[in-house]
Amino acid sequence: QADKITLTLAEGSQNTITARGEAATEDDEALDAAVYSKADMVINGGGSLLVTSDMHGILSKDDMIVTGGTLEIDAGDDGLRGKDAVEIGGGTLTIRALGDGVKANNDSDPERGYVSIDGGSLTVESEQDGVQAETTLQITAGTVHIVAGGGAGAAWDAGDETSRKGLKAGTRLTVTGGEITVDSFDDALHSNADVYVSGGTITLSTGDDAIHGDADVTVADGVIEVLEAYEGIEGVDVVISGGEIGVVCSDDAINAAGGTEEEGTTADAQNAWGPWGRGGEDQFAVGDYSICVTGGSLVLEAGGDGMDSNGIIEMSGGTLFIGCPAMSRDSAIDVNGTMTLTGGVLVSLGSSQMAQVPDSDSQAVLAASVDGAQGGQAVSLRDASGRTLVSFTPSQSWQHAVIYLDDTLALEVELTDLVTSQGGAFGMPGGGWGGGQGGRRGDFDSQGGTRFRPDGAQGMVPGEEEMIPPEGAPEDMPTPPDGMPTPPEGAPALPGEAQPSDETEATEEPGGGIQTDPEENTL
Repeated sequence: QADKITLTLAEGSQNTITARGEAATEDDEALDAAVYSKADMVINGGGSLLVTSDMHGILSKDDMIVTGGTLEIDAGDDGLRGKDAVEIGGGTLTIRALGDGVKANNDSDPERGYVSIDGGSLTVESEQDGVQAETTLQITAGTVHIVAGGGAGAAWDAGDETSRKGLKAGTRLTVTGGEITVDSFDDALHSNADVYVSGGTITLSTGDDAIHGDADVTVADGVIEVLEAYEGIEGVDVVISGGEIGVVCSDDAINAAGGTEEEGTTADAQNAWGPWGRGGEDQFAVGDYSICVTGGSLVLEAGGDGMDSNGIIEMSGGTLFIGCPAMSRDSAIDVNGTMTLTGGVLVSLGSSQMAQVPDSDSQAVLAASVDGAQGGQAVSLRDASGRTLVSFTPSQSWQHAVIYLDDTLALEVELTDLVTSQGGAFGMPGGGWGGGQGGRRGDFDSQGGTRFRPDGAQGMVPGEEEMIPPEGAPEDMPTPPDGMPTPPEGAPALPGEAQPSDETEATEEPGGGIQTDPEENTL
């Protein structure tokens, strides 16, 4: 037996292999693939190979390595399979499989059973998992496009427990680069342990979780766009330290909770549709869970909670915009422990029924209730000079706002000059400032600019254009643009201020704050 088999596709050649019927046997071993090797297999060259098989497409009992060539595989089971490893460093691969698209299945050695994609182009349409690694799955470069299990909108069969995930790892899923698109029936990115993202451009659509880790989920960099999901990002401990993240989902956008598919929790998506999603209402228990945001830019548009932690939430940096529906038993921020703010920018819009106000160590938190706030209307906060400090345009109607700015941005805001569209001021019905004890799609730009999402949500933080800061502000204080819209008509003025008319935008005494307008809502 050879140590390695090399299949070189001659430049410009067109090759075809077809395997029909049942697998042959040799030494009581089924040769169940059109191309079968008991040793390591390397595929390279500049030609093409079309493989059509009623069984597996191309299979190695050791390592499967692809560095070049154009491969097209139609398989009745797995498309490309290496027991110990699958390594893709180049070439163009198109796989249609009734089983898994790409698979490494050694479950007896923790150093084997891995998949590594470091270049090339991979397109998979599979009935089961798109790419499945028994241990680690790593993507550092290349283009990966996956449609698994019929995609996010596929019909569901209550008796079918087949795994239909996009990218699935047994121990760790790591993305450091590449362009990745996944449309999957079940989780788009899934690990039975940890998920780590530090680069790449990732676009996800799924019928269950966009990113799920049974243990920790960390995003340090990269661009993540969740177009459709039940839940956006889910793990025991979720850490966001960088990157640009946009989530549109029907339930929670970011969820810190515990449990696995085997325990019958949220990820039990294959087994039971419930009134709140493919897995029914969340069954995770309260415990030692956390969401930690230290950097990055997030825009979350959720049908349930924007951020839901069965433990704690901490924010010390970054920008976080949350939009949740007004009429909901969920809330923009749902935390069973405490949410502590020590830095960054937060604009959280959602239902007033379950609203929670975070704790802040050093700066007040604005909490305001507003009637009639519609999606598509900007919500903004201005300082004494009329300069916009922060603005967010959600796609959904809302009732309650929580706004937090770090000390640098909040210098010029006077508490007693802030009003809501219901007329409440500091300490009065309709909204006000809280802090210390008390707490229980658009696009985004990590540099503070505004781009646009298909669903119309947009967020802006200082940095869009240069302006002269107000007197007394630090020289390096960010200066976003002026001229943001204002709240609905009918908001009472503070003492000494004029009541706005239908024709004139409300003005206020120096000190800044929430302004009113007949057509728009401005905080």
